[in-house]
Amino acid sequence: MKVKLNPYLIIVFALVVAGVILLTGQIKNGRLSLPTITVGSSSQKLAEKAIDYINKNLVQPGVTATIVKISDVGSVYKLDMKVAGRDAESYVTKDGKFFFPEGFDMSVELNRNPVQGQGDNSAPSAGGGAGSPSGGGCGI
Repeated sequence: MKVKLNPYLIIVFALVVAGVILLTGQIKNGRLSLPTITVGSSSQKLAEKAIDYINKNLVQPGVTATIVKISDVGSVYKLDMKVAGRDAESYVTKDGKFFFPEGFDMSVELNRNPVQGQGDNSAPSAGGGAGSPSGGGCGI
């Protein structure tokens, strides 16, 4: 006795199996984790949100921060900016919840020697002082 298989039934079965395999790969900690689709440039929107926050809350009246460049650096976006005519860099999380006025590259050892004219407890200047690994920081 020969069994004749319907080719459409085989294709549907294969698609169901593939779907189950894909979905089980997306389940983490008992929850289905589906990818999100972002419409528009999320980095640009987050940069604008950060600049708005800086201009309303962090700089002196009459001083304006502007975006020069946005870079994706892993879990955060790096914002190269101009603040009061000076170069500055800051970071914002990709979900837009946290803003970091400065970032330190922990793979670079800080120069712990104080700059002449400053005490031992002085922080490096935002303009890229001797101990500033990022060469900038927001400086606000």
